[in-house]
Amino acid sequence: QPVCEPGQMVALVLPYIGSAWLNPAIISIYMVGNPVRVKFASRGSGIARLLESLYRPIFGDSIRFDYSDGRKFLQRAMTDPATPAICLFGSDDYAGQYLDAIKAQDKKFIFEGPGKDPFIVLPGADLEDAARELAYCKYIYAGQTCTAPERVYVHQSIHDDFLELFLDFSRAVKVGNPSDPTTEMGPIASTKAVSAIKSQLNDAIKRGAQIALGGRIEGNLVYPTVVINASHDMLGMQEETFGPVSFIRAFDDTEEVLHLARDSRY
Repeated sequence: QPVCEPGQMVALVLPYIGSAWLNPAIISIYMVGNPVRVKFASRGSGIARLLESLYRPIFGDSIRFDYSDGRKFLQRAMTDPATPAICLFGSDDYAGQYLDAIKAQDKKFIFEGPGKDPFIVLPGADLEDAARELAYCKYIYAGQTCTAPERVYVHQSIHDDFLELFLDFSRAVKVGNPSDPTTEMGPIASTKAVSAIKSQLNDAIKRGAQIALGGRIEGNLVYPTVVINASHDMLGMQEETFGPVSFIRAFDDTEEVLHLARDSRY
């Protein structure tokens, strides 16, 4: 059922990694009968204007694009009686700033936060296919997706063979300037994300992990990085890693690792 009454609109705040996947986020709100006011991150205003030019002939004023400052957009949405619901994509700390204020206004708040997705490789798997799939999922958009696998669990009996294949696929990624047509992976868009990656790598090394590949960071360009012997007390196994970094842990108890994969702490 729609949450909007006549004259109302849902406020939708999208992350800076704007791309085609954001269309379902917009359209799914509209499809159940809600007009939408969309706010892209400032650095995604070019994509927003492109989408607006495509949407307007189809949806008219039912889907509107806003180019104001993000904080002002949210503050206006929180106090505007014509905004019954706010949908926000982003980090926990970003959303947490507004949670109490939104609840105080008795508005519906839908939050899509960070991911910490497990990739599990069991005995009997096609190791080459698994390694290729992990590399694809990990390095698309330079790992800047909430669905990118970050903590990788590989059964001890196949760990070394899988690791060798994954390292080969990781080395083959062409890293460079996005304007170069041959580039397969460009830089990280957020300096905050780069800083978090550095902290996670330093923490992993201090806690006994080894960097099997990469660890090289030049400005916002993070090269494919593979960390082995990861443990669950490491930041990289607990926090979202918004970049091309994989933390690999060997295991021998399948039931235990399936439980860990579902554990809300990670």
